[in-house]
Amino acid sequence: MKKKHNIRKIIIIAIVLILLFFIIGYFLYKKQPTEGLKEIIESLDCIYYGEYTSSEEGIDTDIVIGLKTMPIDDKNLISNQYYYETLIKAVSTKMQGKVFRLIDEKNNIFINIKENEKKVSYTINGSNNYFETEIAKLSKRKEEKQIKLNIKSEVLNTLIKNDWGRAQSREILGTADKHENDYDYYNEKGYYLRTINTKIFNFVFTKKYQDEVFEGIKTGLSNREIKKILGAPEFENEDAEMLIGYKTNNFYVFFCQGEISIYKYEKEKEEDNKAFSDLVTELNEKKNYDEFLKNLTELYPDYLKYTRDETGTELLYPQRGFKVEINNYKKGITFFNNYKGKITNSISSENIQSIDKLPRNLFFSTYNSFFDYELNRIEKI
Repeated sequence: MKKKHNIRKIIIIAIVLILLFFIIGYFLYKKQPTEGLKEIIESLDCIYYGEYTSSEEGIDTDIVIGLKTMPIDDKNLISNQYYYETLIKAVSTKMQGKVFRLIDEKNNIFINIKENEKKVSYTINGSNNYFETEIAKLSKRKEEKQIKLNIKSEVLNTLIKNDWGRAQSREILGTADKHENDYDYYNEKGYYLRTINTKIFNFVFTKKYQDEVFEGIKTGLSNREIKKILGAPEFENEDAEMLIGYKTNNFYVFFCQGEISIYKYEKEKEEDNKAFSDLVTELNEKKNYDEFLKNLTELYPDYLKYTRDETGTELLYPQRGFKVEINNYKKGITFFNNYKGKITNSISSENIQSIDKLPRNLFFSTYNSFFDYELNRIEKI
């Protein structure tokens, strides 16, 4: 009996020691939460589970969270990159230069983050180009369907005849009443426009324009009425009564709250596209963005916007289907879904799905660049 009692005693002691070992290990592993970090994470609709000393070599801290959303909405092919980078930047401000990971165990997402000379860099599941690579793999370069429109507007027919040249169309346009936010307004005539370089980029008919713009279509119609005439739109935002759009053989047309907004587009010249792909190839080899920007603006002087300041660089070419961004979140070229042509000497809009590893400075959007611009434009109205 005494021997059985001793064995039982030894087992109990062993169990207690094992429990103590795990308890001590847990408290050594679990760290005191960084002040204010839990509040920041929860303010971005994530769940905060705790901070731990990382077992990964080169990583100081693991922060275990439940993410609000997946990086990519596979169903709708929408990237949540902006949300993720907002989260990464917000957490980085609290971690003060530490190398750390955000871990969502349920969804098997590991985000490694480090700050170097006030620049934040990150990888998601080992990829430093996660969003762009996944979008490129998942998306097929969508062929936009075209519709035929019988143009009735004299001013629109003249613009097309003059290849959207502002100077060539001065007689029919008349004199603008005012210039505001990059647009010239012809209030009595019922339209306003924006020019890039020498060509009209965006032409908008207002409700004051009384003539037919297209056969059976005037300003002031609801989007529901437009869809009855033209059928299902190629572009539509969440509120279909707010914005819908279509593509013709030489322009995009959007309908928003009774106005008709038109954007000219044209196929890229082969020699210009070759020169552009040469510049991007050279950029990837030399990493010289100053030289690239100089050469690019000389090749394409028709940019919509070009800003360089302490926050970064932004160079926009919506009519060409791409933009250049250099900032704390992104450094490279974003190609919209409507971009057609060569990107580098070995990559084009036709073969990106077959490229296993894309250059880090190439990004891809599922949006059409004209639709993207129109969405931003109407938000400011």
